[in-house]
Amino acid sequence: PAAGAARGSSAETLAATASSSVNPADLASAVEPPKGAPVPADAGSDEESIADLPSYQDAAAVPGADLPPLRLDLTEYSDKPEERFVLLNMIKLREGDSLPEGVRVDSITPEGVILSYRGARFVLQQHP
Repeated sequence: PAAGAARGSSAETLAATASSSVNPADLASAVEPPKGAPVPADAGSDEESIADLPSYQDAAAVPGADLPPLRLDLTEYSDKPEERFVLLNMIKLREGDSLPEGVRVDSITPEGVILSYRGARFVLQQHP
């Protein structure tokens, strides 16, 4: 019986610890970010669709975004990541490279390029 009592008190301690470590923020309702708002750079993965991200134009229009002027001159997509590159403002970049202004190429997709700048992610597509 003494061993059973010890196990019971351990279970009670675990239950009390679990209930006291509930983060109230975990219970809050999810709130969608405003349309066109930049997505945090750590959100999602490179497998995400460019449809999930705001366009460069929408991200640049957000007050305080302070995005530098960007022009996608050429996109070279390949199934082999090491063969992918873009010409961004006439500078050749591969995935993981950055412009001098700090814009980073996160992923090159068949539809465009996923970029990040100061913690925000957005997509730039080549227009005909």
